[in-house]
Amino acid sequence: MDDRTLQSAQRLADRFTIVGTVMLLTAAAGLVLSLLVPVKETESTANVAGGTELPALPETGKDLKPLLVKMAGVRLIKPPQVQAAVKDTGAAAKLVKKLALQGVVRMGDELVAYISVVKEGVKTVRRGGHVLEFVVEDVAPGKVTLSLQGVQVVLEH
Repeated sequence: MDDRTLQSAQRLADRFTIVGTVMLLTAAAGLVLSLLVPVKETESTANVAGGTELPALPETGKDLKPLLVKMAGVRLIKPPQVQAAVKDTGAAAKLVKKLALQGVVRMGDELVAYISVVKEGVKTVRRGGHVLEFVVEDVAPGKVTLSLQGVQVVLEH
């Protein structure tokens, strides 16, 4: 490097040092000033912060406190209902081919379904029961809803 390049770099470094020092002194002065000079509260902010009384609406003169008390228990924003994604591997479609709904009957106060399973015969199932790898989600007149790993299938007459 030649002398001109070194002098130019030195001047640039000196300017950055001066600017940095001025900024540091300004920040320090602002900090000292904020500690020495207290901030005065207005009457309306003091009341709200102290919890004694809420300010009135400026255009109508109405008090907000009854409205806020009334709305305190109301949910204004409802979170979205999220349903988990189900990956359909096709296993439910393959297994359901081995099943056939024979009938649904009422036994007492619940419905019972008779499902024919290939090579196993007829099975009796109720809501919450199992047939093959399926969980019986619902038994209704003329149909049964089954679930396998989140995938639902319906057996009907």
